[in-house]
Amino acid sequence: MSVKNLKDRMPCNKPTRANDGKHDYKVKACKDGEEKLVRYGDASMPNRPDEPGRRKAFRDRHNCDEKKDKFKAGYWACRKPAW
Repeated sequence: MSVKNLKDRMPCNKPTRANDGKHDYKVKACKDGEEKLVRYGDASMPNRPDEPGRRKAFRDRHNCDEKKDKFKAGYWACRKPAW
């Protein structure tokens, strides 16, 4: 499936599982009439966003307070997934 078809079917700013073998998540980032498909997260590493201590350590280590651009993977990695 091409990236264009994938982007057309996805809702804006809603992360989902990627299932591509390389990344954990994907999201169609939308802002100011523009959209971009962003993939992030390492599929081979464990992900435990529900543990508050791990979440805080990740946010501190990656300077999540400074991430403001929705078109960057770091912005989405710093946000808690919706599921």
